Amino acid sequence: MEVSSHSLFLLQQLNVQREFGFLCDCTVAIGNVYFKAHRAVLAAFSNYFKMIFIHQSR
Repeated sequence: MEVSSHSLFLLQQLNVQREFGFLCDCTVAIGNVYFKAHRAVLAAFSNYFKMIFIHQSR
């Protein structure tokens, strides 16, 4: 499997897990709307979330 197709497959599978709430370990609230999420994915794509999770783990 090529790296690019492996990366796409990984993201697709993480999204499927999120859609089913499987292995989600946090919830993001925007107003009255709530989204289940994976902290590892949020931290990988956002320095804002990375810093929140770093400070929570101390």
